[in-house]
Amino acid sequence: AFMVIALWHVNPYSMPDWDGSVPLGDHLRFFGFAQIYDETTTIRGLGVAWTLGVELVFYLALPGIAWILIRASGTADDLHSFRRRQFLGIGLLATAGFGFRLLAFERAVPWTTPASPIGFLPWFAAGMALAVASAVRDRGFEPRRQRRVLDTQLGGLSVALATFIVMAVAVEPQRTNRAVTAMHVEFVLSICVAVGLLAPIVLGSTTAKDRITATLTSPLFQFLGRISFGIYLWHEIWIRVVSLWADQGFVPSQRLAQALLVAVLTLTAAV
Repeated sequence: AFMVIALWHVNPYSMPDWDGSVPLGDHLRFFGFAQIYDETTTIRGLGVAWTLGVELVFYLALPGIAWILIRASGTADDLHSFRRRQFLGIGLLATAGFGFRLLAFERAVPWTTPASPIGFLPWFAAGMALAVASAVRDRGFEPRRQRRVLDTQLGGLSVALATFIVMAVAVEPQRTNRAVTAMHVEFVLSICVAVGLLAPIVLGSTTAKDRITATLTSPLFQFLGRISFGIYLWHEIWIRVVSLWADQGFVPSQRLAQALLVAVLTLTAAV
């Protein structure tokens, strides 16, 4: 119901050439999370839904990818060799994803965009690498270097913080100017931020995990977790609606006032 109401109401305001009607084909494209395969529709409709389209395909493909990697890696009798072969396969997936993104940005790949699932294989590969490292560790194999870095929690979190600062100060201003190289760099660095944040949780010591778990299971973080997806879905709708209201004179034209109204409406809808 949310998707139908949101797209039916917001879609016209996301189409610059809207003439009073939205073609049925466009609605079917957005309802089916297929906007990511055409650069003219990637962030149209409910813009944030493009990420759902990517995730949906990955979840459908994951069992097949995992089966191929396991078959190609052989037996797990030698955990060191098994881990190395798994990482090699995951690395090939990530490399294919990066190569695809480079070609897609140059419009050398027809019928798709950098936002299609193949373009996000490096992100998925990072998560799969963490899963493999965790599974192998649970079976008793853990490189000493990995244990020394992650047991303090500071290793991964420091990498995440430093990378985020570099992105904000040096990369993001260039990306705003649509510099393609900066967009590729930001894509890689964003993976580093995610891995840095997740590695202590997935691979850290029992003490480190208990400390993080205690924080994430606190009432405040549980509440934020429950409403986070709602915020993700609703915020763009309210940004567009409040902007429309401002154009019609229903709300103040000041950006701060509009931002506060969007925040209140988004939180209310999410809760």
